[in-house]
Amino acid sequence: MQADFAAMTQSVVDGAPEIAAALAKKALADGIAPLQAIDQGFVPGMAQVGEQFAQRKMASSVRYRGNGQGLGCRAHQDTAGAATEL
Repeated sequence: MQADFAAMTQSVVDGAPEIAAALAKKALADGIAPLQAIDQGFVPGMAQVGEQFAQRKMASSVRYRGNGQGLGCRAHQDTAGAATEL
């Protein structure tokens, strides 16, 4: 049972919550401990996003989603590495 931790990390970097959720569900179904998925899969992505944001290589926008799911956060980085507005 091996979770795809690299894909989890990338889903956070890409700002892809649907993919992140699917990967989390698959990891749990495969018997991966929740904390292991968080620590080895999602936290490294959050660290990468934080570092890129601190270096002004990534922009972030926080907005309210009207679907009752609360706040959503999306970050975007263009192919040249420059932050762009969403």
